Amino acid sequence: MYALIFSDSHGNTKNMQEIIYRQGGDLHAVFFLGDGLRDVYSLDSGSSELYYVRGNCDVLAPLAKDEELVFFGGVRIFMTHGHRYSVKSGYSAAAEKALRMGADILLFGHTHQPLCVLINEGEKIGDTIAKKDLWIFNPGSIEEGRFGLLTVRNGKILLNNASV
Repeated sequence: MYALIFSDSHGNTKNMQEIIYRQGGDLHAVFFLGDGLRDVYSLDSGSSELYYVRGNCDVLAPLAKDEELVFFGGVRIFMTHGHRYSVKSGYSAAAEKALRMGADILLFGHTHQPLCVLINEGEKIGDTIAKKDLWIFNPGSIEEGRFGLLTVRNGKILLNNASV
């Protein structure tokens, strides 16, 4: 299964739509991590699933969730914008929540900075010990041309940061 990960479009739908069109029929899902939900509502994601959460700038989207646990390709993905977990000061609080939820992947935005880190089973994050591996991923800001690629095949996770 193959997905695109976007965050922080802040009015720039062009980059997202261009990247989605390039994927053609191979795309199974689009994840959007907040700050531009109005942009996401106007996207044509084809037949792919669209998952999204609200960011701190999405005040006109009161019905959207602040965080969500999604099952995709047999893995558990905890997605949040990150502002409620103070990710600009570090990802520990968000990672602890993801670990408590049994997630395999934590997706967040807000910082506009790409990040891809693997926390191995047995490592300690804050006060929590990882009972299994946890990928921590931020695609960066799609407004600035940065995005993420996720492939899940036979339980294996491949995450990559990319740019336009």
